[in-house]
Amino acid sequence: MKIFNRSVKISGKGCKLGFNDRATGTDTSQAITLNSVSGVIRSSTTNLAAATSQAITMTNQFVKANSIILANVETAGANGAPVLEEITCSAGKAVFKVRNVHASQALNAAYTIKFLIIDLD
Repeated sequence: MKIFNRSVKISGKGCKLGFNDRATGTDTSQAITLNSVSGVIRSSTTNLAAATSQAITMTNQFVKANSIILANVETAGANGAPVLEEITCSAGKAVFKVRNVHASQALNAAYTIKFLIIDLD
C-alpha cells in the first residue's frame, strides 16, 4: 500500500500501520518545517499556562488545503492537561492549536504532537 507514493506496511492481527519515513523535530518560535507524511513535533514551550492556547505552524510539502491530518498531543509532565484543539490546513502548511485545559496548573514539560497526513485527491 502507498500513501503519497511512500511505502506503508500493514501487518498483524491488530492491523499495525507503519511508515518508512517519519520526521521529528522541535519547533522554534512556534514554527517548524517537516517534509514527511508522518512525524513527531516537540514543542519548545515547557510552561504553557493554565487555560491558554498556543499554535504551532508546520511547513510541509505534503499538506494541501483539503488534507486530513490525524494527530494527538501528549506530555511527559505531571502538571497541566494539553489537548489538540484544532488543526487548520492550507497549501504547504498546517497549524496545530494546542490548549492547556487545566484550570489552574501550567504544563511543566514540553508536549509532543504525533501526526499523519492523509490526502484524498
